[in-house]
Amino acid sequence: MAIACAGANPQSIPALIAAFVLFASSFGPTLALAALPANLTQTFASASRLFGLMDEVPAVTENGTVVPQEYMGMRLDDVTFAYAGEREVLSDFSLDVPQHGVLGIQGPSGRGKSTMLKLLLRYWDPQRGQVTLSGTPLPEVDVHARRRIQAMMSQETHLFDGSIRDNLLIALPESAARLWCWSPTANPPCALLMRYSICNCL
Repeated sequence: MAIACAGANPQSIPALIAAFVLFASSFGPTLALAALPANLTQTFASASRLFGLMDEVPAVTENGTVVPQEYMGMRLDDVTFAYAGEREVLSDFSLDVPQHGVLGIQGPSGRGKSTMLKLLLRYWDPQRGQVTLSGTPLPEVDVHARRRIQAMMSQETHLFDGSIRDNLLIALPESAARLWCWSPTANPPCALLMRYSICNCL
């Protein structure tokens, strides 16, 4: 096109070609500029959520220093808990969580099952009664020691970009984790407990 337009003056061909290249290359920045308002809106919304999380005040203060030498189970002793401005979810509730085994709790929705679990993890403190770990009141237990022996898997699953193994290693990057690994080669096939290292099949 530049050559056709410059047929009468061949010396102007390089200038026309340069002008055409500059004109064509301007479409990318123009399109990016057009998308800028939408990107800024998304960025501001994400920043607002981030600042909201940073401004949240923890429901409990972690000052515990006791490190249990051995996990001996947990107990809720005459616990009463209610959310702010709502009726009691748990009232004089007691429960023993054994040192070993599997404990199953069932009941209708809204009866306090999730609340009970979060009290065991000390998301909140009860209004009455106490929660103990290995016989020590939960507020007195060192938070890092507690988190090494407690974990919760909720109904909502949040996975980061990467493999399942990468997601599990976020909590224990030194690989000192216990993971269940399905072994189809066992006779019969069974789940193996990988105690001290992350299994390579994940």
